[in-house]
Amino acid sequence: MQVQFVLNGSVALILSPDNEAEEALIKQLLKQDNDMVQIRNAVHVLSKNYPNGVIIGIKGKYARDMSQDDTETKDL
Repeated sequence: MQVQFVLNGSVALILSPDNEAEEALIKQLLKQDNDMVQIRNAVHVLSKNYPNGVIIGIKGKYARDMSQDDTETKDL
Protein backbone atom coordinates (compact mmCIF):
# COMPACT_ATOMS: atom_id res chain seq x y z
CA MET A 1 0.00 0.00 0.00
CA GLN A 2 1.34 3.40 -0.93
CA VAL A 3 0.54 6.30 1.40
CA GLN A 4 0.87 9.96 0.54
CA PHE A 5 -0.13 13.24 2.17
CA VAL A 6 -1.27 16.14 0.00
CA LEU A 7 -1.07 19.69 1.38
CA ASN A 8 -2.95 22.31 -0.61
CA GLY A 9 -4.77 24.59 1.80
CA SER A 10 -5.95 21.47 3.61
CA VAL A 11 -4.56 18.01 4.27
CA ALA A 12 -5.52 14.84 2.40
CA LEU A 13 -4.36 11.26 2.90
CA ILE A 14 -4.12 9.11 -0.21
CA LEU A 15 -4.05 5.31 0.07
CA SER A 16 -3.10 3.59 -3.16
CA PRO A 17 -3.39 -0.22 -3.18
CA ASP A 18 -0.55 -2.30 -4.61
CA ASN A 19 -2.58 -5.46 -5.16
CA GLU A 20 -6.15 -6.82 -5.38
CA ALA A 21 -6.32 -7.69 -1.66
CA GLU A 22 -5.48 -4.12 -0.63
CA GLU A 23 -7.97 -2.80 -3.20
CA ALA A 24 -10.69 -5.03 -1.73
CA LEU A 25 -9.86 -3.80 1.80
CA ILE A 26 -10.16 -0.15 0.73
CA LYS A 27 -13.50 -0.86 -0.97
CA GLN A 28 -14.79 -2.55 2.19
CA LEU A 29 -13.61 0.37 4.32
CA LEU A 30 -15.51 2.77 2.06
CA LYS A 31 -18.75 0.76 2.38
CA GLN A 32 -18.96 1.02 6.19
CA ASP A 33 -19.78 4.01 8.36
CA ASN A 34 -16.40 5.07 9.81
CA ASP A 35 -14.97 7.13 12.66
CA MET A 36 -11.52 8.66 12.62
CA VAL A 37 -9.93 8.54 16.09
CA GLN A 38 -6.63 10.04 17.19
CA ILE A 39 -4.29 7.78 19.20
CA ARG A 40 -2.97 10.00 21.98
CA ASN A 41 -1.54 7.25 24.19
CA ALA A 42 -0.14 3.80 23.55
CA VAL A 43 -2.70 1.50 21.91
CA HIS A 44 -2.23 -2.22 21.34
CA VAL A 45 -3.65 -3.52 18.03
CA LEU A 46 -2.99 -7.03 16.69
CA SER A 47 0.20 -7.66 18.67
CA LYS A 48 1.67 -4.26 17.88
CA ASN A 49 1.87 -1.08 20.00
CA TYR A 50 1.14 2.29 18.44
CA PRO A 51 2.27 5.26 20.59
CA ASN A 52 0.36 7.76 18.42
CA GLY A 53 -1.49 7.96 15.12
CA VAL A 54 -4.99 7.77 13.68
CA ILE A 55 -7.42 4.87 13.50
CA ILE A 56 -10.05 4.85 10.75
CA GLY A 57 -12.57 2.15 11.57
CA ILE A 58 -16.21 1.26 11.93
CA LYS A 59 -18.23 3.92 13.75
CA GLY A 60 -18.38 3.49 17.51
CA LYS A 61 -15.82 0.68 17.81
CA TYR A 62 -12.85 2.94 18.57
CA ALA A 63 -14.69 6.02 19.84
CA ARG A 64 -14.17 5.31 23.53
CA ASP A 65 -11.95 7.51 25.69
CA MET A 66 -8.25 6.90 24.99
CA SER A 67 -6.92 9.50 27.43
CA GLN A 68 -5.49 7.06 30.00
CA ASP A 69 -1.91 7.14 31.26
CA ASP A 70 0.73 6.72 28.49
CA THR A 71 2.06 3.54 30.10
CA GLU A 72 -1.25 1.74 29.74
CA THR A 73 -2.18 -0.05 26.54
CA LYS A 74 -5.67 -0.92 25.39
CA ASP A 75 -6.62 -3.90 23.28
CA LEU A 76 -8.74 -2.93 20.29
